[in-house]
Amino acid sequence: MKLQMLTHQDIDGIIRLSQSVGWDYDQAEVTTILNSSKVFGHKNEANEVVSSAAIIPYGEKTASIGMVIV
Repeated sequence: MKLQMLTHQDIDGIIRLSQSVGWDYDQAEVTTILNSSKVFGHKNEANEVVSSAAIIPYGEKTASIGMVIV
């Protein structure tokens, strides 16, 4: 599996992944994260999102890491 940037097309997969670990992200929250950050992850052979991590910038010199599911 290759690490790849996740997009708005992956919202449902990100939500399913988060639910699998007991998190309750919804479509609005995932959309906000995708609009304000870069989200990376892996997809399996069935094209299902199986990992995620978001890099959320705060200005030019600071960032936060979130949505880490591996």
